[in-house]
Amino acid sequence: EPVEARPPSVAYQVSKFVKRHRGATLGALAAFAAVVTGGIVSAVLWLREQDALQEALRAGEATSLALDSANASLDVARTRMQELRETHLFFEGLVAQGMPDESGRDLRLSDALIRSASEIPSMFRGSPAQRAWLHSTTGHMFAGLGMLDEAREQVELARACVDPLPPRLDAALADVLAWVLQTEQRFREAEAELERGLALLEDADRAVAAELAAGNLHAALSGSDASALATDSRTLEHAQQEVLRTRIGLVIRRSWIACSLRDTDAARRHADVAVALLADLQDPDDERALELLHLRAEVAKAEGDLARASELLRECIDLSEAQGRGETMSTHMSRAALSGVLVGLGERAEALAVSEATWDGVRSLVGDDHMFVARLAGNIGTIARGLGDLDRALEMYEWAADVERRVLADDDPQIAQTMSLLGSLLLQLGRSDEGEQVLWEAIERFESAEARGASPSHAIGRAFTMSYLAPALRARGDVDGADELVGDALEIKLAIVRDPLHPIVEIERKELAANARARGDMALLAERELDVANHFAAVRGPDSRSVAKALNKAREALDATEAGSTRDALRERLERAEAAR
Repeated sequence: EPVEARPPSVAYQVSKFVKRHRGATLGALAAFAAVVTGGIVSAVLWLREQDALQEALRAGEATSLALDSANASLDVARTRMQELRETHLFFEGLVAQGMPDESGRDLRLSDALIRSASEIPSMFRGSPAQRAWLHSTTGHMFAGLGMLDEAREQVELARACVDPLPPRLDAALADVLAWVLQTEQRFREAEAELERGLALLEDADRAVAAELAAGNLHAALSGSDASALATDSRTLEHAQQEVLRTRIGLVIRRSWIACSLRDTDAARRHADVAVALLADLQDPDDERALELLHLRAEVAKAEGDLARASELLRECIDLSEAQGRGETMSTHMSRAALSGVLVGLGERAEALAVSEATWDGVRSLVGDDHMFVARLAGNIGTIARGLGDLDRALEMYEWAADVERRVLADDDPQIAQTMSLLGSLLLQLGRSDEGEQVLWEAIERFESAEARGASPSHAIGRAFTMSYLAPALRARGDVDGADELVGDALEIKLAIVRDPLHPIVEIERKELAANARARGDMALLAERELDVANHFAAVRGPDSRSVAKALNKAREALDATEAGSTRDALRERLERAEAAR
């Protein structure tokens, strides 16, 4: 077949070239491969170098940020250490001022606190917030000592340090004011201040929680260092704990006020809330735990369970002494409360010993011219009177009244309370004109206090005073007036305690019976003596001698009562009372 001719192809020419120049071609191919391989390796190494450089830049930025953060934290720590050092020096100076001086004379805690408080404005010049907190703490100490004007002054100084006030600091100041108002028996105003403080703490809690959540989110998005995040979290958790600690104080204060208002259900409810909150604290708060023990004792006392109240108060005092708090004002107040409970339990000799020791202890803290000292003197007078030492009772009542007139406002209801006790004792000593005058003045003072703001303690004080006055009217032959006074007193008390068998109405039951005897109305006397017996059976037990004595008087009155349906009904009631014994 014929052969077709065509031009040589590129592949043909290359193959011919390679065959003719095999060595040179292989060398050129090797060189080319080396160049390509080197380029690829260089490119890979360059890319890796760029990645490492970027990583190094990022690490450098993180290190710089961490260094800045560390420097900032160090500055904060140095500032905090300086604040703590100055705070330590403040309280160290306070304690030192309470130590004996060169002459061996002890400076009272109240005087030492006044001196130390005057130095606060010159401290923490670079940290007004810390200075405000120190004013708040000092205000609490003044309130605990019953130095109410000084406590108010510290609140005002704290408010002048920072504007606006941080919510927790404002809430702590609300607690100081509530304590002052509670001591002044302005309970409704105190409640309003506590409500304001609790609302502020809600704001503080939300702010801390939001800050903690925001910090966690920022860390997750930015890849922040875990140790820095943990440090921030611990700081915020500490803030949450401090908010909780302040809330516990406010709730405990609410429970105290409920006790003062004789609302035992509310007092117990608030106390239970405080116990639950206390369990959430990471670090135990011994002071609050002791206060709750005392509070639970007051609730038990208000409910009439004096044995339980005594047990709780003794536990509170023992724990205080074990913790080195035996000579604090709060422990002395627990002893004073125990003394009152012991009187209710009939242990007057022990009550007198406890009261006198407490009186001496409080005087060593605050001196003689103090309302707590006057109140304790009145308590000693009442116990001495129950033991039959009327001269000692008169001495203590007059001493208390003299101090109260010097240190309290003229319209303070505590003056009326002491005058009520003094007037009744004067009547008992046969100084009728003096006693009656003092009692009428006490009633006017109680009425004035009630007009400024109704308080159960004011109303009950007035009711007692009215009943104390009844014997004077009866001695003058004004039995109707005496009956009206005692009837009104009984109505006032029952409106508050809502229990016709409550121990607080004992005096009215007895005075009503005495009025019936003065009238010569034997049927009425028998009825009222049966009321007395019923009251004693509920309060002291059906086997008590007081019940037997009242029933004997009722029987004698019935024997002198004319026959009829009234006498028969009273006789049946007497028989039921005797059968119940």
